[in-house]
Amino acid sequence: MSTIMLNIVFGIIVDAFSELRDAKLEIDNDMKNCCFICNHSAYDFEHQAKGFTHHIKKEHYQWAYLFFFLYLDATRKNDYSGLELFVSQQFEENKLDFFPLNRALSLTSTEDTQDSKMEALLKNMKYLVAKKFQEEAQRQQKLEKSKQDRWEELHIKAKSKSTPK
Repeated sequence: MSTIMLNIVFGIIVDAFSELRDAKLEIDNDMKNCCFICNHSAYDFEHQAKGFTHHIKKEHYQWAYLFFFLYLDATRKNDYSGLELFVSQQFEENKLDFFPLNRALSLTSTEDTQDSKMEALLKNMKYLVAKKFQEEAQRQQKLEKSKQDRWEELHIKAKSKSTPK
């Protein structure tokens, strides 16, 4: 009986450690493949920007954020610049809106390019529609002019025939 109980206890211990190992592997994987600051995956940076390592070392260097908060803590509030005051107030209110969550400058350039292409396409479409309306209006104007000319010819001929000389 004691052997069975001992095996059950060992099974529970092994299961607990395997869950802890899985959780640690998930955390490690997240740390290696996600930006701590913006939460974008490494895949996005490898395919659309200068690479994930460049991003986490140059653009969103997590230690720079920590040093900035330490600087804010060491500096008197009266000495803050406008940006520092804003970040300090947001941080004190537990609002993290100043963090670039799901935003990265190296990725927005590709998004901006797509947006600018869409805007250019929309502008071209509006131009083509306006041009088509203008051409249709000119065609209608010519048609009305030709109807008016025919009407005038008919009435001028009819007047000249009915008027005795």
